[in-house]
Amino acid sequence: MQNDSHSNNSGRLVTVIRIRGRAGIRKKFETTLNLLNLHKPNHATLLPLTANYKGMLQKIRHLIAWGEPSLDMLLQLLKQRGKVVNGGDLNDELVKEKSRGKYQNVTELTEAIWEKKSLQEIEWLRPVFRLHPPVKGFKNIKKSFEGGGSYGYWGKDIDRILKRMI
Repeated sequence: MQNDSHSNNSGRLVTVIRIRGRAGIRKKFETTLNLLNLHKPNHATLLPLTANYKGMLQKIRHLIAWGEPSLDMLLQLLKQRGKVVNGGDLNDELVKEKSRGKYQNVTELTEAIWEKKSLQEIEWLRPVFRLHPPVKGFKNIKKSFEGGGSYGYWGKDIDRILKRMI
């Protein structure tokens, strides 16, 4: 594994966006993408940055963009792209109903996700966010973010691409 500056950010919440399609992808990479619920390009998911997930992200780093979103961007992502399992769009009424009063609105849910660093406890929330392709497109999906492209670790800059995709 690379010795990057982001390798010791254990437990932090990260957004992972699939930026490449299915053509020419090895089966082991496709399997890893499916385990992360990234079935199609422009799908995103939220994960805690544990050792297991770090290994998976490193394995498929040439197919995804990932980084730590801000709380404001996470709120915007949930409000505009969040969906409920067997339901509709995420809104304050559905949050209150599905959580049985534990969360009063989307803002409280966002703060809970931000603090707990996981979506797994919230089974009624769909784990994947279907995003639009970014406005003005990706820079270059065949180069890493550090090399002037789009794939790989973005860090806090993931907000820039999320803003263009929501």
